[in-house]
Amino acid sequence: VRYFHILPHEPVVPLYYLPLSLRACATLLRFLLGRSALPLHAGRCVRPRVPRHGRVCPLCDAGVVATEHHMIFVCPGLSSLRADRPALFADFARPALCVVQHFMRHPNRFAVAGFLLHALRAYALAPVVAAAD
Repeated sequence: VRYFHILPHEPVVPLYYLPLSLRACATLLRFLLGRSALPLHAGRCVRPRVPRHGRVCPLCDAGVVATEHHMIFVCPGLSSLRADRPALFADFARPALCVVQHFMRHPNRFAVAGFLLHALRAYALAPVVAAAD
């Protein structure tokens, strides 16, 4: 699983052990395994495969690849989700601190899961955007 290999000295309950619905657990597992609605993931799974530079974020006008880092820390389209969870993002006020692995190991596991589920739902409902060549 992609984001649990860092900081082994800090035991953390994996997201998939939280008492969530089966659908929520499946969504989180797909994200952790790189098979979610995030364009970076979804573009890999379609045929013909979408080149990495073509997997742009449909929630903002930045024209950048929709990576995990972009979704969690940068995307203006998800700024209201981040604003609704100030305690979750308080530790990530400076850009140098915005590391996905640290976010995934935040002690408030329900807040992490809630943010990810809402963000991934926004990506799943967003129209597909083709990158300008």
